[in-house]
Parts: sequence; structure tokens; C-alpha cells
Amino acid sequence: MPDERLPQNGSDAQSQPPVVLYQGPLGGCALRLTLHGGDQELRASATLGEEAASLEAADLLVLLEKLGVQGRVDSDAVGRFCAGARGGEAQQDVLLAVGVPPAKGPDGRLEFHVRPTATEPRYENDEHGNVDYHNLHLFDNVTPGDAIATAHPPERGEPGATVMGQSIPGLMGDPHLALAGANVRAQEQEGGRTFVATGAGRVVFQSNVISVTDVYRVDGDVDFNVGHIEFVGSVTIGGNVLDGFNVKAGTGLTILGNVGACRIECGGDVTIGGISGKGAASVKCGGNLSVRYIDDATVECEGSVQIAKEMLNATVRCRGRLEVSLGAIVGGECVALEGIEVKEAGSAANVNTHLTAGVDYTSLSELETIRGQIDFMARKEAKINQDLAPLLHQAKDFDKLPEHSRTRLAGLLTALKDVKALSEELKAKEEQIKTRAAQRANAMINVVSVLNRGVVVTLERVTEQVLEPVRGPVTVLANRKEGGLRYTRMRPLTTDAKKLQESIEQQEEAAARRAEAMRQQEEARRRAAAEREARHKAEQEAKRMQEEDARRRAEQADLDKPDEEAPGSGRHDG
Repeated sequence: MPDERLPQNGSDAQSQPPVVLYQGPLGGCALRLTLHGGDQELRASATLGEEAASLEAADLLVLLEKLGVQGRVDSDAVGRFCAGARGGEAQQDVLLAVGVPPAKGPDGRLEFHVRPTATEPRYENDEHGNVDYHNLHLFDNVTPGDAIATAHPPERGEPGATVMGQSIPGLMGDPHLALAGANVRAQEQEGGRTFVATGAGRVVFQSNVISVTDVYRVDGDVDFNVGHIEFVGSVTIGGNVLDGFNVKAGTGLTILGNVGACRIECGGDVTIGGISGKGAASVKCGGNLSVRYIDDATVECEGSVQIAKEMLNATVRCRGRLEVSLGAIVGGECVALEGIEVKEAGSAANVNTHLTAGVDYTSLSELETIRGQIDFMARKEAKINQDLAPLLHQAKDFDKLPEHSRTRLAGLLTALKDVKALSEELKAKEEQIKTRAAQRANAMINVVSVLNRGVVVTLERVTEQVLEPVRGPVTVLANRKEGGLRYTRMRPLTTDAKKLQESIEQQEEAAARRAEAMRQQEEARRRAAAEREARHKAEQEAKRMQEEDARRRAEQADLDKPDEEAPGSGRHDG
């Protein structure tokens, strides 16, 4: 066991007072041997007497051996010490022997299990052995519970020994002073202290502090100096995203510049200066998208899409509203579950433009698959019924059917039952999907300025091409009663299209009832007038006939009067 006097570090050893190991005469001198520095040094002093000293090195070495000195004895120093004493010079604290100092062990070290954010590229080779300069791997993502790093404890060094041969424990290395910062906790475990992420993001190691941040910012462009970005948190890019570089963010994405032929993906809201896709850009947004313009790109958005200026030859599908505040939608296709509002749709040049509102784009492919399966089951059911027909005709005399016909009949009936059950299941699933989409569907399109000729509009079950320009402001709805499209005074896009249609239909029905009532009133008035006219004509005719009859009677009366004799005829009755 080490002597309790032995120091544990150099500063303590130097502060301890010397210990006298031997004090007495030797070779005509008063010899004094002392231990210094935690028994790491043996020093000698010699005081001369009246007689000449005869101190020999061999005698001093024998004494040291008898005293148990096991350290490294400096023979030359012993010789000089003795020679100086014999020469009449007193010796004071001459170092004769030293022990073996304890060694300091390795310092504590910090081992990262997840690489912290770096500024220099960490290129990796692809499967062909080529360096992918688009991937710089500047950081790795962590999620809550991920082990980030382990601070391994320092180790003890090799033991030393005193001048007297007593063992001195090795010195401990310095511990690593890493601290847990934001979104990180430290927990003691066997083999060291482990730093664990309590939030999602990237690891930052600065000033011996380990932290996790959910924000990543690029001040300039995303190019070969930055590489692809894939981050679980929020990303802000101060410049452009150049062609061929992709950005994937977990919770939010802001790009102050423009996006080229890239893949952009985010689980939350996205803000982009502009998109010039060159036919190769795609944007997937888990929240709402705000952008100045979209040109020749494909966009899919779980929320609403707001385009400040224009959309040219692009495909935009969203489960919210699509609004183009100041410009036009020219070319391409738009599908918006909660409605579309645009200043101008299409162009005078008759560019193919298709607007669809009230449809959930995420359900389209699913519905298409299910409807294909329903059609397949219908054909299969028809084929089974076709095969069953002759067997069912023979089954009227079932006892006379051969065994193989009975077996086939039973198998076909079982298959028919299974097909019908599966068809019903598919139809129920189709209705579920349609019901789910219908809960948010708002099949209306608002056009502020003009809906140009050639634009194809799909609302509910109506798909119709606009044959002549329609001047706005106007709301376009499906005409459920008469078919085709209905154009009406523009309402806010937040208006419920179904309720609006019901209101318009009720108004039309009320107007039709009023018109019918007015028609009937007018018809009654015409009939009354006609009857009055008829009565008047009858009265006139009766009066005319009376007058005519009176005239005839008068004429007849005149005819019935005897002829009067002419005056002066001279004829006299006898």
C-alpha cells in the first residue's frame, strides 16, 4: 500500500517538507540525507569537522544500500559529492538519487456517434466508386432518443516509485469537459457519460457544448458548396437552389430566391421566391405553399397554394385552395379540392389549360385502381354466370347430373359468391374514399377578369370546354339540374359551393314559380279579354241581326202594301 505521505500530483509533492532519512558521521563528515518532493529525490549535505574528510563514494553507496534506497542513484553525483567534501568544501542538498515519477494517463475523450455539423465537405463514393459532389454530408439528422456522443472517462497512467521503492499510483488524465446544451441530456452510463438527443435536428458542437438545433440556414445559393440538403427541421435558404440540387426539410422551408430543375420536399409550410422547373422540377409540400410564380414544374400540396403572379405550363395539385392573385393560369393542369380563384384562366392563343375543383388528387389514383378492380370483378362475374347457365339448366334434374358436373356447379357457385362479396367490399371502399374527399370538396372556380376560350373546366361530374370567352368577375359551378356549367355572380372562395348551388336552385325554382304564376295570370287575363271580346262581338252580331231583321221586315212591309193608282188615269171601279 502506498505511503500516506506520498503525494498524488506534482504540486502537492513539492509543497511537502523534506524528511530526514539519515543523519550521522561518515568519512570524517557530519552527513545528512533527506527525502524531497514526496520522497522522489534523495539529497545529501556534508558538514566538515576539524580533521580532513576521508569520505569515499564506495562507503556512501554502501550506506545508501543499507538504508534501502532503490531509486536511480547518480554515481557521478555521489563521486562529486565525496570529492568536494574531501577537498574541504561543505556540501548542501546535493541530489544523489531520484525515484520513478508516476505517469499521467490518457485524457478523457469524446466519441461522436452522430457527426456534428461541419463546414468542410465529407464526400462519399457511390456504388460505382465515384465521388458524388452533390452530397457533402455536412451534418447528420437525429431524432429524440438518439445517442449523439459518449464522453469516455480519463485513464490512470503507469505507476511510479519513490527513492525508497514505494509504489506511487499513476496519475489520472484530464476529463473531457463536454457539456449538454439545448435539446440534449447527459446520462451517466457504464463506460462514460452519454449525450442523448431530446429533440429532432442536427448536432452542433461548439465551445465544448453539444446541442441539437432544429434550424438550418444557408446564406447563399444551394450549389456545390452546399450540396443536397436533407434535414428533419426547418430550412432557410437565402439564395437560389440551382439545377440538380435537392432540398428536403421536415417542418418548414423558406427559399428567398428561385428554384430550378430540382426536387423540393417539406413536411410543413413552404415559401419559395419562384419556380423555373424546365420540366424537371417537383415540389411536394405537407402544408401550405406560397410562391411568386410557377413555370413548367409539378407541385403537390397537402394544404393551399398561393401564387402571387402566374402559373405557366405547370401541374399543380392541392388539397386546399389554389389562388393566383395577380396573374393567369396558362397551360398545364390544376386540381384543387377546396376551389380555385384566378385573375385570368387560359389565353387568347387557346393554350390547353385544364382546371378541376372539388377533387382530392390523392384519391384519384386510389379510386382509379379500385374502379379497375370493380370492372375486373364485374367481367369475372359475367364469365361465371355464362359458365353457370347451362349447368343451372341441367340442374333441374339434379339427380341425373354426372358427378363432375355437380362438382363444377358447386365450385362455380362458390366462386360467384366470393366474387360478389369482393365486389361489394370494393364498392364500399370506393364510397368511403369519395365520402372522405367530399367532406372538404368545394367544386367552384372564381375568375376575376376573363375565362378564355379553350379552357377545360371539370366540376363534380361535369367536364366542359369553354367555347367563348367569359368575362369576370364570375363564379363557375356545375349545373346539376340541366347539365353543363353555370356562371353566376362571383362569391368568396370560402363560400360552400353546394349550399350556393342549392340557394341558386331555390331562387330559380322560386323565380320559375313566380313566372308560372305570372304566366297563368296573363293567360287568365287573355282569356277574360277574349271572352269580353267574344261577348262584344256576339252582342254586336245580335244587334246587327236585329237591325237586319227589322230592315227585312220593313222591306217586306213595303212589299205587302197595295199599289197606289196613278193620278188622272180616268179609271173608275164600276
